[in-house]
Amino acid sequence: NANAVIEAVVRARPPTAKGRYLEGVTISATMSPGVRIDPSPYLSGV
Repeated sequence: NANAVIEAVVRARPPTAKGRYLEGVTISATMSPGVRIDPSPYLSGV
């Protein structure tokens, strides 16, 4: 579930970090090319 992974990464953000913490998301299988995903729809609920 992409939403759970992105939410966990954002929650693990250090409190001293400023600015945009998550710039991009790429998903890929072991031997296949990566597919870029726009994280903004997932960040709206976090």
